[in-house]
Amino acid sequence: MKKTISILALTTTLSLLCIESKAQLTFSVNPGIQLNNAGFGYKINKFVPFIGLQVLSGSADFNEKGKRYDNNIGDIVSYEDKYKLSGTIYIPTLGVKFFFIEKNKLKA
Repeated sequence: MKKTISILALTTTLSLLCIESKAQLTFSVNPGIQLNNAGFGYKINKFVPFIGLQVLSGSADFNEKGKRYDNNIGDIVSYEDKYKLSGTIYIPTLGVKFFFIEKNKLKA
């Protein structure tokens, strides 16, 4: 059963790849404030299978000022604490785009 399904899937994939089409490489970039995306694909008629990478990054600074009691001195002293956090996440993507409407350079 598994062998039959895998042979059927392979045959279907090969037949879809052999369909006559006008294909071209595609490249897309989506810049953002914290989330950036870049992808590469191969346009076959109205379908674009693609692979990409999203990068999510962020940072935060925290600053705290005030007065507190210091046990070593035995008096109230001024203090200032600073905290800095930052991080980056890399998210690989894999997908397929389908264009319903194509007019000139506009694609929906």
